[in-house]
Amino acid sequence: MKRFIFLALVLLLPVLACNLGGVETTPTPDADGIATAVAATLTAAAGAGGVETPAPSEAAPAETPAQPTATPAAGPPPLTPAGVIVGTEDGEVTIYNPAGQPITGYLLPDLSFREPQYVHFAGPFGPGPIQTVLVYYTLQNGGELRVHNGQSSSPYVSAPNLIAMAGAPAQPVVAYSLFVTPTSGYDTSSELYVGTLDNPPTAPLLSALNEDGYALYPLAVAAENGQPVGVWYTKQLWGIGNVAFAPTRGLYYLDVATAQVTEVLPDVTTQEEGTFINRTAGLSPDATWMAWTMEGPNVAPYSMFWAPVEDQTQTKSVMPGLPYDMGAGFAVFSPGNQYLAWNTASSGTQPGMVNYYLHINATDGVSGSFSELPTAGSLLNPDMVWAITAGWLDGDTLLLRGRMTDEQWHVFSLNPVSSMLTVNGQPGQALQAQDFALGEFMGFVYP
Repeated sequence: MKRFIFLALVLLLPVLACNLGGVETTPTPDADGIATAVAATLTAAAGAGGVETPAPSEAAPAETPAQPTATPAAGPPPLTPAGVIVGTEDGEVTIYNPAGQPITGYLLPDLSFREPQYVHFAGPFGPGPIQTVLVYYTLQNGGELRVHNGQSSSPYVSAPNLIAMAGAPAQPVVAYSLFVTPTSGYDTSSELYVGTLDNPPTAPLLSALNEDGYALYPLAVAAENGQPVGVWYTKQLWGIGNVAFAPTRGLYYLDVATAQVTEVLPDVTTQEEGTFINRTAGLSPDATWMAWTMEGPNVAPYSMFWAPVEDQTQTKSVMPGLPYDMGAGFAVFSPGNQYLAWNTASSGTQPGMVNYYLHINATDGVSGSFSELPTAGSLLNPDMVWAITAGWLDGDTLLLRGRMTDEQWHVFSLNPVSSMLTVNGQPGQALQAQDFALGEFMGFVYP
């Protein structure tokens, strides 16, 4: 099960003299487009099953929006990973190519957590000499971020009580947030920092009180030519355990140049039916699509909603047929954003046990789907206790983080698009997970 231990989720070290050439540009949002999208409807299929497009609210454009297609509108090429970072308990970190072959590896005995929000590969990965510039978190020295240059590690910044870290794909840019204990009183707060590896931040770009215990949590970083442009973040409940999905609220974009915050998905939406809490479940690799769940009147908290960030009039939703008392989350979009994979969860037969289920939907809402696939047992792998989504390697290859009966972690791959249960009215091939690598999924590397 995912650990929600928040103890102390993009950055450059002054003494690091490493050429990170070939840097690509991370897409940045259109502020006007976001403002228009936020004004559009956030209501979607309240209490109804199946996939629907909600009626626009009064703030939405008067004309009927064009129906989405299976292939999103032309834009930048899909952000497709060049490899996978996998870690094991002994501190061994290995980068695998998309075929599952190990390419390079090294030991990080001081690595404290093997999860994506604690590591960032801060350079391009591809043909030629491999420049392993890895930013990671350790509990040593009271908690700090360190940079590994392929040969040795060096301190980057002190990071006590790190909440999470995120990075711009293939760029030496990071954002991270820290939990701040009050010096007096009871109000806690959190701080969001943004910097590059050769220009570490010295002060937070954003600070906020942790209202109801929700702290700043970076999800993605927009960058151009190795410099930060903006940070996508949500608010996540601090220090909670024994849950299948950590509760979040809202989605926001922080402009680095102006420190201005744009509300993309509000914490709370008030509709005619009542008040709804919006919980971010995932952001696409290029930050152009988002997924979320809702809590409110006549809406099942295990339903999933998704939409383009800049056109929420195109919101789609699906409510699984079975009730899941532990909610939904871990939404991941495929490169090109044609498909969305996510999990639901229900309580097991024993205390502390969680049963995860896998769902896969075409983002157009009509092209095909899998739903309510149990991740335990022989359907995916006979030795799998449970599995949660990790991310997509390409438009047809989904990776899972699997926990096995021998208590080992594995990364599994499966091809849901070419194995759809129904394709043009005909049964598809059986969906079965293939063992990709031994260890825990820690993230992707990009060209």
